[in-house]
Amino acid sequence: MAIPSILIAQDTTAFINANRISMFAGNDGILANDFFREIEEDYAGFYYRADTTQPVIWSSALWIAGKVGGGIRTGMAYYSAGRTYTEFAPGPYESAITDSSRFKVYKISRDDLISPGDDWMNWPVDLGAPLDSLGNPLLIGEQTLFSVYNDADTSRRDYSAGSEDPLRAEVRQMVWAYDREKYLGDVVFVDFEVINRSDDVWDSIFVGLHADPDLGDPRNDLVGSYEPGSMVYQYSEKLDMELEGFGHAVAGVILLGARSSNDDYDPYTATHTNPTPFYPTTPQESFNFLQGLDSTGSQYIDPTTSEPTRFIYNGDPRYNVGWLDQMPEDRKMLISHGPFRVFPGDSLTISIAFVAQTSSDRKTAFDNLFELSEKVIDWHNHGAAGFEIISGSSSGLIRNVEFSPDYQNWMEPLTFSGDYAGIGIGKASEFYGSAVEDSNLYSVELRFSYDSTQKVHYYSHLSERWEYQGFLDLPVRAVAVDDSSQLDLIYLSGDGDECHNCFINPRGSPESRYSLIITGSNYTGGENDNYILENPLQELGGLDLLYLIRFKPKQKSLVYNVQEGQRLIIDYTAEAGNPPPANLRFGLATVSTQKHQPAFIQSNYKSPVSFRTELSNPLDFSFQSVEYTLEGGIQEPVYMAFHPETLGLKESRIRFYNTDFEEYYDSINVSGRAVMWLLDGDINLNGWLEPSDIASYVGYLYRDYPLPDIEIELDLDGSGKVDLADIVTLINILFISPNL
Repeated sequence: MAIPSILIAQDTTAFINANRISMFAGNDGILANDFFREIEEDYAGFYYRADTTQPVIWSSALWIAGKVGGGIRTGMAYYSAGRTYTEFAPGPYESAITDSSRFKVYKISRDDLISPGDDWMNWPVDLGAPLDSLGNPLLIGEQTLFSVYNDADTSRRDYSAGSEDPLRAEVRQMVWAYDREKYLGDVVFVDFEVINRSDDVWDSIFVGLHADPDLGDPRNDLVGSYEPGSMVYQYSEKLDMELEGFGHAVAGVILLGARSSNDDYDPYTATHTNPTPFYPTTPQESFNFLQGLDSTGSQYIDPTTSEPTRFIYNGDPRYNVGWLDQMPEDRKMLISHGPFRVFPGDSLTISIAFVAQTSSDRKTAFDNLFELSEKVIDWHNHGAAGFEIISGSSSGLIRNVEFSPDYQNWMEPLTFSGDYAGIGIGKASEFYGSAVEDSNLYSVELRFSYDSTQKVHYYSHLSERWEYQGFLDLPVRAVAVDDSSQLDLIYLSGDGDECHNCFINPRGSPESRYSLIITGSNYTGGENDNYILENPLQELGGLDLLYLIRFKPKQKSLVYNVQEGQRLIIDYTAEAGNPPPANLRFGLATVSTQKHQPAFIQSNYKSPVSFRTELSNPLDFSFQSVEYTLEGGIQEPVYMAFHPETLGLKESRIRFYNTDFEEYYDSINVSGRAVMWLLDGDINLNGWLEPSDIASYVGYLYRDYPLPDIEIELDLDGSGKVDLADIVTLINILFISPNL
């Protein structure tokens, strides 16, 4: 066994144990090694499932190698022939060889959020320790460890596999873990940010992690690589006597990704799993191994395919197929990424994850390990952004529509480039305008006032087409929220009726469509006196079309007159990544009945993801199903019901919980108003239902009955149209189900 050299500024608390993995982390490029034998008499530093009698990994270390000025330079640590070597020393590069107690490993945890400890209070920002958006130490998961080290100390370069000259690199190391019951509870994440502190360009740089796993007897270990999970792993040829009760254990290192600050690299992954005695003796051999080549620089050939490969032993040990390791011994593993070209002052970052699994049988242990590797990559690549919630009642990226006062609910905002593209783009072509892309949308406000009018372009739908009718003076002004600039409007009359104020006091039949198009073009109504004679939109070459607003009550909703001073704000908030969903509104539902509506969800994860739904108000809302499994890239509806038991406005909040990664995602606000049947069929407005309402309904259907001033919902069966079937529904209400 190795006897590691004493490391300056070593911190004995550098031990991450947030979940089922317990691992030491150093400040000199070495991980998973118990430098001071804190746990056992040997130096192993990686334990699984809190079993400190059986180590899983003996040691691991950072490897860096590349071309500088025509030669190979390295920055690496290594365990070989009973000795631990490291070319790194604690501290930032500027410190050179100078030691300081501040160059220790800093450890923070969620406990610091309640009672901040010394490391939290003395978080070394000046040494490169990161902060969160609030200026606090960056805590990821339950525990986070930070250290910084460099390769400037030439006295440490006594290892033949390393170069005499240093890279002049500074490494900022972050280690963190989550305390979770499922997948993330078996993972420790590590980020290495490698900064070029030299005056030279690093060319063809490769970065990797070397590991020496020991499962029981180190002389019967086997290794392999799993390409879908970008992982190298180790297992035992057989269940060792010393592992009885522990089960079949498998351990792996996953390469999550690597990136350069200048984004100048040719990405591919190279894995090396020691198919031959893995002890490099020169810098060139170290460089070859990092490229996934053998010691001579030749490619490995998969004997089962006769094709070159960088994934060594990539067969499937569960079924004994493919290229498998057949030589059990004390194995080493290396997983790497490159090449990078890093300029002076630039950096590259490599992200890896340590994982482990155990089971009573080997196949199950491998099943779990392979699944875990793919889940971890999904989590690292997507996080919460891998899950999208798409409200079924909104379109585009409009975030919110607000009324002031807020009791109005009779306008329906749509974007031309959103979910209603079939409607919006069709109208855009008819009006010689262009739909504005989502990325160029912005918030607007409509201000209603009889004392302040605006000229609007007026179109009427006649003879199966839209015809330009000149302009109207309407008591509304449209302005951009950001700069208060006035915007051009287009008014549409769906049935040819010149009802100038229909959007202020809606009348007409439910088939009538009174709409307003808000454009992104500056208002020109005060400057052009020829609106009536010619189509100004065609003359102007078209307008930018932002939003379409229908002045028609939503299905099963009541309509109220807009009051003087009313304002309507269409709030658009551009956000990168996963946009939060819009509100989901059910409109009106009758007490003791149900109204259904879907919310669409989509997973961007590569592997299937499981989640459940939660409601803050389960009394008035419910789901058809609570638990779901969603395939990657597939959009599925989540059906929910609004079933009020009492009158009034009902609200709830849908939360989506990823049961695989144990994280909550964006939520949806849902709302609806509960009414009684009395409000939906009382055509005569005398406060109750009676047979005369049926006669009035028939008269309405044949257009010989005058409607009341306040329109009421006549689509009693919820079909989306008013027809004879609604009379049958009304008869059932009156004579068959009077208690409704």
